[in-house]
Amino acid sequence: MSDRFIKFIPSQEALYLARKHPNAFILLVFIAERARRENGHPDGLTIGQCHIGDFKSYGLTEKEYRTAKKILVQRNHIKIVETCRSRKKEKDHSLFFNSKNSENRATERATKVTTIGTLVELCSLSIYDINSDTRNQQKGDRIDDRGATEGRPKGEEQERKRKNKKEEEEQEYIAQPASRLRTKDDLSFDFQKWEFVGISEKDLSDWKVMYPHVDFQVEILKAIQWLKNNPSKSGKKLWRKFLTGWFARTNDSIENKKAFKTASQQNPIDRKTKNMDGTPIKSRAEDLF
Repeated sequence: MSDRFIKFIPSQEALYLARKHPNAFILLVFIAERARRENGHPDGLTIGQCHIGDFKSYGLTEKEYRTAKKILVQRNHIKIVETCRSRKKEKDHSLFFNSKNSENRATERATKVTTIGTLVELCSLSIYDINSDTRNQQKGDRIDDRGATEGRPKGEEQERKRKNKKEEEEQEYIAQPASRLRTKDDLSFDFQKWEFVGISEKDLSDWKVMYPHVDFQVEILKAIQWLKNNPSKSGKKLWRKFLTGWFARTNDSIENKKAFKTASQQNPIDRKTKNMDGTPIKSRAEDLF
């Protein structure tokens, strides 16, 4: 027989079991180490089978051992072939029919019925590969076909997954927003000459449409004067935003004044002093003296 070695497979299932159920992971380590890797042993165990139950040697309590064993069964890592209870019932049943009297039955129970632990079989190689020797076995007798157990896809399945992944990547690439083209703005302010530089003819034509009530030459001079009067607030970088904001406030102010003047002309306000009955008087103090 060749030297024994066990291969650990760092799969997602292995990481999940180690993090979420460490006791079950520990128990699986002992099962993989004890599992038979070939047939023909005197104890009659086949490939992947072993006995467990000595929970103290795993560093577990009995409750932790039972919970870990239940988790491994639920996650299809092992299957229980035989327990101490089922083995005892089977032997008691055979002893009852084979023994001649109760004394012989008691003697045979004491000598033949032994507790050797729970017999389990490793039925998954997704975490530990026990390097089972299947050279002398039929293909259908292997405890685990690596391709089937680990879900290894065939050639067509691999090609289909590759195409699906490529399509998903293409769709994701199409769905991404277009990158913004950032260019340096030519509009800036020269503090040595105290003037705005980089204002193009197109800027002026666009501003005339956006702010029709603004006299740009006057408002630019006002903005320059404001910068001179507020040196602590002159450390700006977005000079275009500063100017357009200035123009927008000026334009809104002029529009509001014109709207108020128009409304006042249509509905003039009588500001003359009137008496309580509504008759106009020169001064309200006339009635007091």
